[in-house]
Amino acid sequence: GPYVFGGEKPLPVNLFYKAFKEVVLRAGLDPSLTLHHTRHTYGSTLLQLTGGDLRYVQEKMRHADINTTKQYMHTIMSGNAPELALNYGEK
Repeated sequence: GPYVFGGEKPLPVNLFYKAFKEVVLRAGLDPSLTLHHTRHTYGSTLLQLTGGDLRYVQEKMRHADINTTKQYMHTIMSGNAPELALNYGEK
């Protein structure tokens, strides 16, 4: 079939969420983690790595309103950016 998983129908969305939750639990992570947390991490990390380029991050996250993207600025404002750079081998 035309889908990645070989079926004729797309997989139900809840099946993906269930698989994500299983991975979180098997990895020993906080069971309250959700897919939204991964999106937030992506946005925050991207802002830090681009030096706070709001327009670029807005485009990548497909936010219609720049104010939505601005909500992720707290990670840069909190002073955690140098710590993140160390994690990515930047320093």
